[in-house]
Amino acid sequence: MNKFKIIISIFIILFFTNHAFAVNGILLPSFGVRYSAMGGASSALHGSAMDIATNPANMARNKQNAIVEGGASYLMPRLEYKDYYVSPTSPDSTYVNNVSNTQNKLNGYIMPHLAYTSKVNENFAWGIGMYAYGGGGSRFDGIVRPVPGFSGGNIMGGVGQNPNPTINQMMAAQGIGQFPYIGNSKYLRENTFSEIQIGKITPGIAYKFGKLSLGLGLDVGVGTLQWRWTFSDPMGAMELPGAGYRYRGNTAVAYSGHVGLTYELSEHVAIAYTYQALSKFNFNGKTSIDAGDPTKYWALDTSAYMKLPESHRGGIAYSKDGLTLSLDLGYIKWSGAMSSMSFVTSQVWVNLPPMDASIAANPKGNDTNVLKFDLKWNDQRVIALGFEYKPNTLAYRLGYNYAKSPITGAGMNPMFPGLTNQHFTGGLGISFDRLDFDMAVEYATSQWIRSSDMSNWEMFTAFSALNTAGNQMPYYQASMKMTLVTPMIAVRYNF
Repeated sequence: MNKFKIIISIFIILFFTNHAFAVNGILLPSFGVRYSAMGGASSALHGSAMDIATNPANMARNKQNAIVEGGASYLMPRLEYKDYYVSPTSPDSTYVNNVSNTQNKLNGYIMPHLAYTSKVNENFAWGIGMYAYGGGGSRFDGIVRPVPGFSGGNIMGGVGQNPNPTINQMMAAQGIGQFPYIGNSKYLRENTFSEIQIGKITPGIAYKFGKLSLGLGLDVGVGTLQWRWTFSDPMGAMELPGAGYRYRGNTAVAYSGHVGLTYELSEHVAIAYTYQALSKFNFNGKTSIDAGDPTKYWALDTSAYMKLPESHRGGIAYSKDGLTLSLDLGYIKWSGAMSSMSFVTSQVWVNLPPMDASIAANPKGNDTNVLKFDLKWNDQRVIALGFEYKPNTLAYRLGYNYAKSPITGAGMNPMFPGLTNQHFTGGLGISFDRLDFDMAVEYATSQWIRSSDMSNWEMFTAFSALNTAGNQMPYYQASMKMTLVTPMIAVRYNF
């Protein structure tokens, strides 16, 4: 029992001291190293303790009396962000950015898993798994922009008729002190950071009725969420007061579940279906607004929630003479979960850019207690293909997984990335009597996703492009891209 507690403690430390990062939206495309090497096409496969996460019905199909499995993935994402604004009237307001998260040395995340399954008798099995389920995050510290200002006002402080103010002029307009050296700059640095971590503890059962196996997993999700959007001088030496947001949510727990069934058409062919129910995390926490403003010196109580989507998945697998081929088709209903995220504060301190011609009369924007991100994610259709050939104690595996990114131009935001489309996987397995070692590597990539006109991110960032006649921003464009390399390793013991 003490050894079991130690293992649990190690898992919790590994998960909650590392950033989680996922790739089917913010969800992992597969669970377990063997299944990851086969592209996540695992609905109709069995033989891993991670069946508790993929399709619990397959626990009842395992030949072993019990299986214990532990492993980890090391995700190395590269996020690239670029934007530009060309001013038709003021050259000083023109800028170009091209930055990546690896410039900030934020490029490695451990994603652990640990699971145990056991056969009670020939037909009944149970299991429990603890595993990283998903997440996301980014950090960009090198986005440089002109100090915002335009004829008629300034969203960040009311500079008046100065379209190209310096940092000191912006600070003076807000009644804040002057800064030597850096205060003469007409540019500032925008800094964004976000981190979402989702882990699951899943107990489950399975029963085999002849050729039909049914399974149920009860999911206890544990998650954290935090993000920052701040501004500093161009060198990043000092954060500028009177602007920016910081949010940190409390650890949240959400309850959900998934069910699965597998039917063996023959000795060599099986079909399967799984359903994952929606879950809701209440990330209530604290938000700091306009750091350095003496009237806003305390962090506000903030209510927020995030949903993880329901999903459907079906699959077929063929296995004979050491050869295994598998195919999965999935549907992830992101539109019902990630349409928007709202952070509701206890005070009316949130200042948003005006969205219409009232910008001249109300240059500082609209005061509210709701900071809303319109994400507008699309549903995902997933196709996964898997191959395994095991002529002896050595197994060779390949896989492919495609799911168009759910992120749209209207919802593009560097703080909520989930960009990859294609996943190419491969790996090896080595068996020693009852002990198995699995190794795999995944390469994932995406196309550039461009922001749409009047998206949240454009309204939040392209201050210089706003004009007194309205809200048109024809000279601003932002886009993002992501690539991901993930080595994985696991060990499995068969009792």
